[in-house]
Amino acid sequence: MKMKRLVRRRSVLSPSPTAMALSYLVLVTWTFVVLFPLYWIVVTSIKLPIHVIQGPLYLPYVDFQPSLHAWRYIFFDLR
Repeated sequence: MKMKRLVRRRSVLSPSPTAMALSYLVLVTWTFVVLFPLYWIVVTSIKLPIHVIQGPLYLPYVDFQPSLHAWRYIFFDLR
């Protein structure tokens, strides 16, 4: 009678669970590093000039009231 193996052998090319977790941690960290400056640009573009000068306020509607005055100036007032 043959006994079935309870543990499946992994391929040499498949990474361990620890290596997978570490690679996902690195990917999430890199994603944050890449996307945070874009978020900063968008948030700064909807601040009033006084809020930009006051310092870092990150959350619209929580830290400051967003305004589209800069976008309105660029697209409509400069004509």
